[in-house]
Amino acid sequence: MYWIIWIGTILLCLVLQTTIFGNFLDIGGIKPDLLLIVIVFFAFKREQLPSGIFGFICGIAEDSLSGGMLGMNAFAKTIVGIAISIIKQTYAEKFISIMLSLFLFTIIHEVLILILKFIFASTVFDPLIIIQTILIESIYNMVLGGVLFLLCNKIKR
Repeated sequence: MYWIIWIGTILLCLVLQTTIFGNFLDIGGIKPDLLLIVIVFFAFKREQLPSGIFGFICGIAEDSLSGGMLGMNAFAKTIVGIAISIIKQTYAEKFISIMLSLFLFTIIHEVLILILKFIFASTVFDPLIIIQTILIESIYNMVLGGVLFLLCNKIKR
């Protein structure tokens, strides 16, 4: 039952990310990564192996719908899921920890994606645009994730 809820959450995030967030709530073409936010929430509650598996499932689902290079998001989101579950041992699941994790791991995720694109797709990038894009997406994920974290805590009570 537990995994069914999380799989439903993944599907809901994919639908929202490709519809509402993709079309109406983007900022200069930049939209939040809802799956990354969910991975952070999941990894703060679970150990490394389940967090890595969950990150992989989220990433492969996103890769399947994006039409890009299959495995890129799966790899990056798996690494993020495992890393967050490792560092959560030193940080409590508090608002500020979630916010900082979302900001930092969005940057890590995007840098991993850029490295993979550079290696496998021979893509050339403009460093200034990349820095601006990653920074805006990190802030967007941090703010949206913080709001969702507060809402989830209100619902739990």
